[in-house]
Amino acid sequence: PTLESISLANYLLGKTHNGGSTIEYQYNLPSMTIRPGGTFVLCNNQISSTLRGLCSATTSFISHNGDDVYILLQRQGNVVIDVFGQLGPDPGSSWTVCGNSAATRDTTLIRKPFITHGEPEWQHQIGTSTDSCAWIIRPTNTFTAGHTSLLPNPQSTAAPTAAPTTMPTVAPTAMPSVTPTLA
Repeated sequence: PTLESISLANYLLGKTHNGGSTIEYQYNLPSMTIRPGGTFVLCNNQISSTLRGLCSATTSFISHNGDDVYILLQRQGNVVIDVFGQLGPDPGSSWTVCGNSAATRDTTLIRKPFITHGEPEWQHQIGTSTDSCAWIIRPTNTFTAGHTSLLPNPQSTAAPTAAPTTMPTVAPTAMPSVTPTLA
């Protein structure tokens, strides 16, 4: 979340299956603006009708089996803003996060409240324990503790009360090891 509005028209979401080395699919985010402090929730189009109200948009593009990679790119220059997973290696059935080798399969991952920007390096997010990673791991289909519900008032300029332990602050950069190739 930010104190500035963000136009999603400037971004796209790339995806590859099983830790592939190039972006196999891309999803053009809807032409909408996220208000200051707001969020955008993209859900699979088969989400139950009782949960559909939590979604900003739905698509078949979002389907995850534990080892898929998602990359948020700024259209101009294909700058990597954020990643989930790592292009290149196939981790098997799940990425290891917070020291948990099954963290991305059949669980819900929530960014920790002090994470206020994207991180283009997957290795900087995963840590080796719950203290050193950027994620909170919850049981499958946990919808009650979203990232923004853990943040301070979005109108406030005060820093979040939780402080990172070993998480670095990294500005968005071009993907360093594997250059995203768009389909």
